[in-house]
Amino acid sequence: MHAIKNGNFPKGCGLAGHGVMETHALRIHDLIAKTAHVSLKNTVRVLLALRAVAKGSLLSADEILVAPYQTSRPSPEATQHCEEAYLWLYDDEEVAKTLFEIEQLR
Repeated sequence: MHAIKNGNFPKGCGLAGHGVMETHALRIHDLIAKTAHVSLKNTVRVLLALRAVAKGSLLSADEILVAPYQTSRPSPEATQHCEEAYLWLYDDEEVAKTLFEIEQLR
């Protein structure tokens, strides 16, 4: 099994020497969708949401991606904080545009 390292394809795959984002042969969002076993639309929704939350929270995408995740139900308090933060995202015009993009993907 070969891994993509430093944004480059492994030797022998036919794309070696090409950065992931520099080639038209691989769209990174396709790879994410395949890896997660979810639809391309759902993948794009999540990536747009990541962009919106990063912009709205002033966190980098990297900071969000390394945060711990839980699959358990949130507490009522955590749910309330999430609702408040979600509504707050609409206060930023650029973020609101991204949220509109997400809504259009339904």
